[in-house]
Amino acid sequence: MNLHWASLLLLLTISRANCRNLLLAQVISRHGDRAPDVTYPNDEYIAKDWPRGYSELTNEGMQETYRLGQFYRKRYVDSTFLAPEYNKDEIYTRSTDVPRALTSAQSILFGLYPATGEDVWMNGTSWQPLPVHGFMPASDDLLLKPTSVNCPAKVAAWTTLTKDLFEQYDIEYADFFEYIANVTGMRPMNMNKISHIYDAVSCERNHNMTHAWAEAQWKNSTKTVFDTIVELKQVFRISQFSQPPLYNFTGGYLLFDFVDRMQKKAANISTVPQKMIIYSSHDGTVTALMYAMGVGNGQLTPYASAVMLELYQNDQNGFEVGVFFRNDSYAEQPMELQIPGCGGNICTLEAFSSSLQSVMYRTRSDYNRDCGLPEEETTPSFFVSTTSDGSTQKAAQTADDQNRVPDYIAWILGGLCLILLFALILALCCCCRIQKKHRHNNRS
Repeated sequence: MNLHWASLLLLLTISRANCRNLLLAQVISRHGDRAPDVTYPNDEYIAKDWPRGYSELTNEGMQETYRLGQFYRKRYVDSTFLAPEYNKDEIYTRSTDVPRALTSAQSILFGLYPATGEDVWMNGTSWQPLPVHGFMPASDDLLLKPTSVNCPAKVAAWTTLTKDLFEQYDIEYADFFEYIANVTGMRPMNMNKISHIYDAVSCERNHNMTHAWAEAQWKNSTKTVFDTIVELKQVFRISQFSQPPLYNFTGGYLLFDFVDRMQKKAANISTVPQKMIIYSSHDGTVTALMYAMGVGNGQLTPYASAVMLELYQNDQNGFEVGVFFRNDSYAEQPMELQIPGCGGNICTLEAFSSSLQSVMYRTRSDYNRDCGLPEEETTPSFFVSTTSDGSTQKAAQTADDQNRVPDYIAWILGGLCLILLFALILALCCCCRIQKKHRHNNRS
């Protein structure tokens, strides 16, 4: 009997814990499979082997991000959180101004919102053009491309933190680096250069462009040469985000963007979009966010993987945050990430935001200050709005442009000045005539 009541109490507790209402979903993903960014002198595969060119999204990459969009539809539309049709007041999609990320965002939206019913605008296709917003140049996109933003303090900290580690690897793997230099023709070869080789060879392997030397077993090891390259790349890449202040500089601004939006939603402050944010970005951005939240896993971030932050309201009117990671483009369910200090993947909003205060950057000025950049230093801001058919509309605004008086106002002000000047001259002429007439009357 006691066991029965204990079991019933446990079931009631679990049921109560699961009684949550989803209020806001914020997701950020890496782009899909792409062609190499760089290659090496002895590479037998060249630009013509990549139909869309270096760095561009491949057909496989489009399929991966399309499946990610389908996953979002199943999770958020099928659950009735989002409407079945696109609604600009519900959802906002933003990408870096990098072609592979923009194309990935378009593929995601195709999977999330296939055209049906009245949304079908052309017979024979379920694709519909939907807006993808952007910020450019990518080198100044602190939100979604922080690894490309100039930050002297970040570079100095990373150099200091990795100096001894990389020197140790350069010594320990000297024979391996010499071998790689010989077969690739890229010299010098070391920890700082191995990423170039990984980028080219891994992209090529994904498309059955293999190299005998990369698949060969490395001497006195059960691993192949490529396996060793992957391990070294992993050490190099994770070293850029795994410690403070590195994850502060690369993940803190994006993290504040997410936390601030959740706090406003919980405070019932009206926001647009009302329900979902989709960010299309890069592996460094996703990895940096994970380490900033304390959920980094020490692994390279796969193509089309996504981190999801969900805000709930529970049945006691409290607010909770769930963090999830989808690391496979075929995954039906995401992984639940264990939030430090919360005992699971669900955390109160207050505890979540409080524990991350020291990590986040609220303003670009704060970031620039800690980076050691001059306060007055400004970078032209370029905004781009892109529809999913690939067309773009761009506008550049520098600080001078933002402070400049619009042309039509200048014309109005100029016209008013001329009228006032004419009136002043007319008034002076009238005064002179009156004064002259007065003198004439005095003589009479």
